[in-house]
Amino acid sequence: MRVRTLPMMAAEQEGQAQADFPNVRCVHCAQKRQKRRNAHLRSKLCATIDFQNRTKKTYRSRAKRLVISLRCSMQKEEFAKLMQSAARRLKLAASIRSFVDRLSYNGVELRCADLLSKSTKIQFAHFLRVLNKEMKTKSSDICGNTVSIRLSAWQSDLRPIYDVMALNSLHQVVLEPFTVPLLPDTAFVNSPLFPISNQTSITSIDTIIHRWESSGLMRSKILLQIPSYGMEQLLVNRSDVGIGRPTEKEYAVMGQAEVIFF
Repeated sequence: MRVRTLPMMAAEQEGQAQADFPNVRCVHCAQKRQKRRNAHLRSKLCATIDFQNRTKKTYRSRAKRLVISLRCSMQKEEFAKLMQSAARRLKLAASIRSFVDRLSYNGVELRCADLLSKSTKIQFAHFLRVLNKEMKTKSSDICGNTVSIRLSAWQSDLRPIYDVMALNSLHQVVLEPFTVPLLPDTAFVNSPLFPISNQTSITSIDTIIHRWESSGLMRSKILLQIPSYGMEQLLVNRSDVGIGRPTEKEYAVMGQAEVIFF
């Protein structure tokens, strides 16, 4: 008997792209095509209407905004040196803004949580403020540009590594849950929304959100992600079901097509 568990998280917005920074390299032709495509979509996001009495009102549609997700490919030591330099932080923020404008995106999401530590807390907070200011200055459209960050669920205590006030100044903080079996041969639940009785070793999404709030993060800033994957385990005894019951050691990751079919 196979047990399939699906993660309980909020769907990623369509149109989100990934890249490495600060050394982002794209093919010129692909950049031009992406820019035209994004510009066409962005033209539908906001509209300014001139009425006969010459008053203007700006309306914002329900269309999805295009946000580029940037993953840093540096080593921890290299990233720490970058954050220590105010000039390099400013240059990086300007480079990100230039890249966002060049491809007609509406904002940026930072995926660098694995590089952050207590030693980079203050400097990274300065960088977030600089980037936030850079993205809001002379915005490329009336909708404005956004800055967000993606954090993993295992970072239950934010204060040692992050300046929570800086996080609250961002557009959103994306909660990215992902769990693997604590033991390779026992059944488990993948990122449950709420705590499970007698399973204190499994941290729920609800618990993480409460811990983030206790750290000072505003609930309105938290965006829950639902990735398109699931986990599949094979039980040793099909009649012996439940969390912690024996399974085969190997488990499989279900792809998007399998999740949709399931």
